[in-house]
Amino acid sequence: MTAKRIIEVATEYFASFGYNGTSFTLIADTVGIKKQSIYAHFQSKEHLYFECLANAMVIEQQRGQRVHATLVMSESVDDAKRILYQYLLECGNQQSFLFLYQMAMNAPEQYRLQQQKYREQHRQIMIDAVRLPVLKWKQLKRVDRDKEIFHMLSCLIDGCVVERLIYGKVAFERRFAVIWPILWGSIVQ
Repeated sequence: MTAKRIIEVATEYFASFGYNGTSFTLIADTVGIKKQSIYAHFQSKEHLYFECLANAMVIEQQRGQRVHATLVMSESVDDAKRILYQYLLECGNQQSFLFLYQMAMNAPEQYRLQQQKYREQHRQIMIDAVRLPVLKWKQLKRVDRDKEIFHMLSCLIDGCVVERLIYGKVAFERRFAVIWPILWGSIVQ
């Protein structure tokens, strides 16, 4: 149980303060253990970082698979729009997503390859999540817009997540609610 709690806290701190701003002392104080106790579970900060990375990737892949399955069962484009809106809104409030986002933007050089792997997986989840329900009802403005859709979603997520990391949950949700209808309208007829 302690290792799981250490990963949860470390993920939150890596998301908030980045790799260099996160210390075993800070994690240990929050978990309520001595700094040396972390070494019983993790050999080094790098080892803990990779455990957080692996854990966050699994969580986000599972979330992506769940939203994909839900979208397959959606009964209308409006239903799909609501499901995708909830998924993207939740991204900005999930420590695992925020951790991956922070690491993608500020990862130490030696960790960039692992981040690229995650970003490619997340890219495909996002493209499928939008494309699937819209194609189901043949309401995509152009079928060959995969890259454009991904870039539009990336811009939306980038702006909103930066706002979430800097200004908090309320500012993130406010911005997302304003931008989402504009983005959706540019994808769907």
